[in-house]
Amino acid sequence: MTHDEIIAVVTAHRDGKRIEVACKGGKEWGVMEPPPWDFQRFNYRVKREPREFWLEKEGGAYIVWVIDPSHCSCPEGSEVIHVREVLE
Repeated sequence: MTHDEIIAVVTAHRDGKRIEVACKGGKEWGVMEPPPWDFQRFNYRVKREPREFWLEKEGGAYIVWVIDPSHCSCPEGSEVIHVREVLE
């Protein structure tokens, strides 16, 4: 990891973000609390948060919104679907 990456991940942890840890050369990431800060043996990253968005069905096609649909003036009776990404 570069100095900037180390600073970013430690700052994110200080700010309350969850940190994932993997052995150097490993592919399995997991959360350890508190992280074992050993930059010689481990890689670190901020745990991703699931993305969320809304879809509105209009005329047989779906339109994607990235904002809260309560701020949109959808035609009455529109079909609105809330989508949340599943992270594994």
